[in-house]
Amino acid sequence: MSRSRAERLRVLVVGTDSERRAEVARALDTDRIVVETVQRPDAGGQRLGEVDYDALVVDLTSLIDGLDFLRSVREWSDVPVTALIEDARVEAVFDAGATDCVHVAGSSDPFARLAGRIRSIVAWRGPEGDRARAAITQDLMERAMDAAPIGITVSDPDLPDNPLVYVNDSYADMTGYERSEALGRNCRFLQGQGSDPETVAAMREAVATDDPVSVELVNYRKDGTSFWNRVDIAPVRDGSGAVTHFVGFQTDITERKRAEAEAKRYAVAAAREREHLQHLVDRIEGLIRDVTAVLIRGESRRQLETEVCERLVESGPYAAAWIGDVDMGADVIAPRVRVGSGTAAPPDELILDRREGSIDPTVRAVAAREVEIGRDDGEGLHPDGPAFPDALRSVAAVPLAHRETLYGVLNVYAGTPDAFDRERVVLSLLGRSVGAAISAVESRRVLFGTAVTELEIGLEDDTFVPLAAAIDAQIAYEGAVPRDGSSVTVFATVTPDGDRVSAVAEDLPGVERATRVTVSEDDEDASGLYEFRCSSDSFVTRVVDAGGRIRRFRAEKGSLELLVETADRSTARSLFAGLREAFDGAELLRSRDRDRQPRTRRDLLGELEDLLTERQRTALRTAYLAGYFEWPHAVSGDELADAMGVSRSTFHQHLRTAQRKFLNAVYEPDAEPN
Repeated sequence: MSRSRAERLRVLVVGTDSERRAEVARALDTDRIVVETVQRPDAGGQRLGEVDYDALVVDLTSLIDGLDFLRSVREWSDVPVTALIEDARVEAVFDAGATDCVHVAGSSDPFARLAGRIRSIVAWRGPEGDRARAAITQDLMERAMDAAPIGITVSDPDLPDNPLVYVNDSYADMTGYERSEALGRNCRFLQGQGSDPETVAAMREAVATDDPVSVELVNYRKDGTSFWNRVDIAPVRDGSGAVTHFVGFQTDITERKRAEAEAKRYAVAAAREREHLQHLVDRIEGLIRDVTAVLIRGESRRQLETEVCERLVESGPYAAAWIGDVDMGADVIAPRVRVGSGTAAPPDELILDRREGSIDPTVRAVAAREVEIGRDDGEGLHPDGPAFPDALRSVAAVPLAHRETLYGVLNVYAGTPDAFDRERVVLSLLGRSVGAAISAVESRRVLFGTAVTELEIGLEDDTFVPLAAAIDAQIAYEGAVPRDGSSVTVFATVTPDGDRVSAVAEDLPGVERATRVTVSEDDEDASGLYEFRCSSDSFVTRVVDAGGRIRRFRAEKGSLELLVETADRSTARSLFAGLREAFDGAELLRSRDRDRQPRTRRDLLGELEDLLTERQRTALRTAYLAGYFEWPHAVSGDELADAMGVSRSTFHQHLRTAQRKFLNAVYEPDAEPN
């Protein structure tokens, strides 16, 4: 069948999907193609028997027995068939008789070039195809081989040593040999010392047995440089099947081989890195587990700090460790605990000056509150401090902080310069965990210990000092209650009281809310008890977080004096250093160590005996025994008043006063009795 360029092609489309048929028809509906569509394969076969179509399009995505239909068509017709498919059944589709396949899945417009593909197939099967095939002459094939981008060779096995009788330009460019230098020689002249003998033998064996072969081997150019060559050799046979020549295709794959070698080196390095990281993870998990156990069972700060340093050194690769205090008066860092022995022991005289601009990693860690890494680059691990053993090559300085309070700095040493490159985050987490544990230990000590360090501090905060100045009053601390998160509720008495206190306080940056709780007019100047909800920047929050206990503070006339108890001088140093850093002008007015006498249950009962009047003790005990404090009340206040023979108001006055004195004795044992 043949058509001239001016004649229109007739194309039949077969498929059960009406939308797909319409889509294909629209794509083929041009001035050079006439389209007809049918739904069922049997109708398509009937139409093929009645009409001389130029091409057939079969939608295999919608036909259940589409391949069977293709086979039946091919049995009695040579019409070119284009199959529409969605999966990878290309081989089966061509075996069934398809001429072309179009994948309709994964493309936004799969039929954009369908018309051109069909015209091309039809043209190749007609006179235009005959003319194109006739134009493929020996000269064209030789020119095509000369222009090929890969090296092509032809050898003649009938000549001695199977020499090359043809090489193209790409071969000459790849090897550096002119054609005249390569022709007449066996291709082995490219081989050299780096050519694998087994690969060469495999090539020789294939040629001897007239079999195709593909190998990759090192060859050498004319200038002596090596390159990787992929060689594909195939026998060329005549009409009788006898081998007349061998054709070879040669491709320079040096860059690919280099990439493969680099990928292999990378894979080996990655495997080693994974092994190293797994070892690191295992070691760090063990270290964190050991340190966590220390933090949980630590009963004193020194025990906690000592065991942390010991676990670090025992875990490896750390060789030494020490924890230093930041002295609040002398601006120096001095060790509290040190662990290390032999050539890795830290020096005895170890004091670091906290001068501004220091490059010492420990000083930088204290200033920035971040882990700092130092390496011995010839000036020592601590350039401004004492010399450390040569066995120690790097140091990690880790601030021990909890919230806003710095409790000290942990210094860990190793014998290699890169020991801490991957452990900065872990060490930072460790520092925060140790800081939190120290805070908890110090809080327990200040609450239950007998020995305390008192600090009297003067400072100007941004809450109570400006409030006292604005309302011209004195503000005295009564107590504090930590809240969820980082804020704290402070109870304070304002004398004299006034209507502006809450409004002025809530305009200050450190106060979230101010509420009057009670008003007292017993004194000459009326005073009011206020509840101030303060932010995390408050000095009250900082003192509590640092393990301190506020005994009192008083703000008036542009200043605030604060009395704080801590468990020991180390905690006191950390606490004051934090306040001085947060509040410019913070001044240590006085510090002293004192013992608090432990108070037993008998002592408490004795104090209550002295504090309560007979009527107050009777009201309190009667209410307790009668179930007044149960919920719901087992007895009413009126009934208890009748039992005591007093009025209801008198009973409640005695009971409330007794309750207040009892709670004062529990929560404020050192306060003056009211």
